[in-house]
Amino acid sequence: MHTANKPGHIWKLKQVLHAAVLDELEKDFVTAHIRYMPVKGSYLICTGLAEKMQRRTMNDIDILVLPDDFEKAANYFRTLDKTEPRQQESWPFADAFYYRIGDQKIMIELHCMINFPDRFLLPPELLMKRGIHTGGMRVHPCPEDALLITICHMLVHAYYIPDNAVYSEMKLIIEQGDFSWNRFWHRSKSTGIAPYIYYVLKLCNRRTGIPVEFSSQYLYADLLLNLPDVRRIGKAVHGVRYVFIGLAFSRNPLRVIMRKTTKIFGSRFAPGNKS
Repeated sequence: MHTANKPGHIWKLKQVLHAAVLDELEKDFVTAHIRYMPVKGSYLICTGLAEKMQRRTMNDIDILVLPDDFEKAANYFRTLDKTEPRQQESWPFADAFYYRIGDQKIMIELHCMINFPDRFLLPPELLMKRGIHTGGMRVHPCPEDALLITICHMLVHAYYIPDNAVYSEMKLIIEQGDFSWNRFWHRSKSTGIAPYIYYVLKLCNRRTGIPVEFSSQYLYADLLLNLPDVRRIGKAVHGVRYVFIGLAFSRNPLRVIMRKTTKIFGSRFAPGNKS
């Protein structure tokens, strides 16, 4: 294998390229006069935590703006010569486009929320209010919110078995000096998925050895943690994981099912439609 193809080397190259894009995005948001928050992988790059990771998958740059600024931001980026629309359909709360820098094109996902409220609650207004202002228009999520965003996003993709790099990422966020477990657990309760957050942090403790201060205990999560390692079951486990983790831990499982049913079969299955 050539050195350039090794995961660690690719991750270093992505950090350099994505950091350059994030610098350009800062100029754009200053021009548009819109506050924004880099989340997930882009947060790691902006804070320097990415440099401490040996590898990580990162296929786009996720940016959060307030709902009231979403259309303004989306329209602004559509007018730039260095952007082009993504043809594939985006989430209803996101606008995806490609951003050109040199001869490279990087996908940007502009969000007005992290995900649907039937999965969990992470109001953008609260994330911005509690965020760390860095000068200009960029606001970093505080460490507690950065961890909540990471864990909540894992629930959206619960049918996948998490890579160990995710737990390493969580460990780095927790080890920041101003991280507070009291603040974290207080905020986790308002997400509506505190049992899932407990479940993930139990796994994080097992995988990384990072001390976790738990404030509560959740029976269903503990039962799942005592099951055999799902890695041994094979690919067929994806559907099982989605039901017992992705749906069971969601804030409103019925609404998740109805939303997905509506997406697949049409509006006649939408909640409230009696036809």
